[in-house]
Amino acid sequence: MSEQDQNGETFGATRPAERTVRSSIDLPPETVPPLLGS
Repeated sequence: MSEQDQNGETFGATRPAERTVRSSIDLPPETVPPLLGS
């Protein structure tokens, strides 16, 4: 049961993270920080 709890937490944490990544991609490459290494 502990595994399921961890999975759920990971999913929730991945949701906001993905949203941030999408926002970065939506922005021009000049706005994206060099941290991405694009």
